[in-house]
Amino acid sequence: MTASQHSESSLHADPEGGRMKAGARIGLWIAACSALAAVALMYLSPHLMVELANRVWACF
Repeated sequence: MTASQHSESSLHADPEGGRMKAGARIGLWIAACSALAAVALMYLSPHLMVELANRVWACF
């Protein structure tokens, strides 16, 4: 068996084609969107914005 034949047979060995299950993919999307929403909501806090501005200003 040559190297190209071996790689072709290994590609077809996985019946799902190496893809994630739908439930795992949806879970990851929900986790990512939740993290982005949490970060966006943190910017609504005036205290956080002042703290970030002070840290940036301290760099100069």
